[in-house]
Amino acid sequence: MPVSGTPEPFPVVELWSDADFRAVIKPIGVDVELTFAGQVIHRLDTPVSGVLLLGKTSRALEAGSALFANRGVHKVYWALVAKPLPSVSGRLRHWLEHRQKGNKTFAHKLAAKGRLDSWLDYQVLAQGDRYTLYEIVLGTGRTHQIRAQLAAAGSPVKGDLKYGAKRSNPGGGISLLARSLTFNHPFTEKLIHLEAPAPEGDALWAALAHAGEASPPAGQTV
Repeated sequence: MPVSGTPEPFPVVELWSDADFRAVIKPIGVDVELTFAGQVIHRLDTPVSGVLLLGKTSRALEAGSALFANRGVHKVYWALVAKPLPSVSGRLRHWLEHRQKGNKTFAHKLAAKGRLDSWLDYQVLAQGDRYTLYEIVLGTGRTHQIRAQLAAAGSPVKGDLKYGAKRSNPGGGISLLARSLTFNHPFTEKLIHLEAPAPEGDALWAALAHAGEASPPAGQTV
């Protein structure tokens, strides 16, 4: 059954579409819940850009939500940070606690009530004079997970004032890109790979992303 959504207030760049799903590039500053009401399968933070999968039918909303809930989607992000992590590649593991007051997630080293076991894998894709580009593969999908874990490791995302960055980015976004989603289509079983380009109009992204595209991907190869 088709679902209805509110008209989108800006031209949407569509990456892929079929009878049940569509994938778009979410721009920085767009609230997913408000802009794509009735189509939301998963969420991206407002200051983040990248691949967003939406449902066009009620069965797509149900099946798509189950895919994400059951970790059936391989999620890759790109992040720019000013202070590199100690290792070229590795895993960050924390117990995350999200607090509604302030809408902020806190990363802890020890388990406790209300904290969720969370992990991600990272590797350096490119190194500039002042910033490092990381590819990040999410093992879990917690609220603000990448932002909170990188900050806890001493390497907040560029422009992310909420999590410790020293200065904001022009336009108020942060340098975190939902780079790709890969999953088996729940109805056709076809392997779907969706990939977003680096944000346009940013010389730093352009330079490091070009170098990063020549590097082997982290984690699962698709």
